[in-house]
Amino acid sequence: MDKFKLVAPYEPTGDQPQAIDALVNG
Repeated sequence: MDKFKLVAPYEPTGDQPQAIDALVNG
């Protein structure tokens, strides 16, 4: 969860949720 907080300290919009999900899951 720490990675998610570092990557997205804001509410993602558009395609960002998928990109963030990919980063968090490696």
